[in-house]
Amino acid sequence: MAISTQVILTNSTPGLLVRVGHHVSSGVWHPAPPVLIPPGKVDTWETDADGFMTGVKGWVGYVLIIDTTSLGAVYVAWENPYSGDNSYADLCPPGYAFTIVGGGSSNAVVGFTLAIAKGAETVERYATVAK
Repeated sequence: MAISTQVILTNSTPGLLVRVGHHVSSGVWHPAPPVLIPPGKVDTWETDADGFMTGVKGWVGYVLIIDTTSLGAVYVAWENPYSGDNSYADLCPPGYAFTIVGGGSSNAVVGFTLAIAKGAETVERYATVAK
């Protein structure tokens, strides 16, 4: 059974997301995350297991820029182990929030949407999703 996680990132902010780092500690990119995600755009990437009885684990970091001002770090991470529940984490600047949809199964598809926060300020979050 091959393990994979497809990440769909929606930039619902008025700013540009500029990649500042990315890493897979288990698995391989297919394809690697984009360098830029403009406002209102959706982009996708995937990590696939590359060994016997292995899962996938990775992260991508962006900076949110509006006009010429950096508002701070944007980070999404995922882990889809060979055995056990999947987990996801995110981080965004104050005044912004992520919603996470999906993410279950061995061949997970998870959607992260970054938008201006409604109500309480959300800065960092961690979620576990059963397979």
